[in-house]
Amino acid sequence: MPPRLERKIQNFKKNAFYIGTFFAIAMILGACSNDQPQKRYGQKTAGEVKASAVSGDTISEKTGCILQIRFEADNKIIFRINAIDPNTNKQAKSAKLQVHLSTGKVLEMKLDRNPPTDKSGLMFWTAAYPVTQDTPTGILNYYVTATDGDKKGENHPFKVQPSLLTIAGKDSADFKKTHLSALPPAIKPAEFLNSLQAISNPAKKV
Repeated sequence: MPPRLERKIQNFKKNAFYIGTFFAIAMILGACSNDQPQKRYGQKTAGEVKASAVSGDTISEKTGCILQIRFEADNKIIFRINAIDPNTNKQAKSAKLQVHLSTGKVLEMKLDRNPPTDKSGLMFWTAAYPVTQDTPTGILNYYVTATDGDKKGENHPFKVQPSLLTIAGKDSADFKKTHLSALPPAIKPAEFLNSLQAISNPAKKV
């Protein structure tokens, strides 16, 4: 091989080596830069849920832990709600829960053991709404919101007539129909209504 041609081949090999090395360094620096990780960290992680799972029910202050959706005056509606973080499957204890009534009133819920004196009692949120003689009768719509940082959740009762929270007067047809149909077979409707009448209007002893 002529010396001149051999020198050109050697120079070409050196230039190719330097160019390849340059591109390799550039790729390494690009992979180690801060821009790419920041984009990855700023993106939403696959499987991450930005919501809280909210569930609950209503009971009466008078009857205790028995589900109830019909209430009359001189009673209290107790809302019992739980909120779970789906990402951890644990109770979202730092969440703020509120009950939004169709009257416009908003009830702040409190997280506590129930009953509070029982250290082994379940932890959930509660709020009480007193039913008075002035409380309008009929359906009382409501929904519950839960906010825990950037996680939010809501709970709405089923929009089915028998399942809706209702305020009923003791003498109303709605109250009688609802409560009489739920009486145990051993209790006669007439005796039940007489008992209600006696409680509402106790006879004066002479």
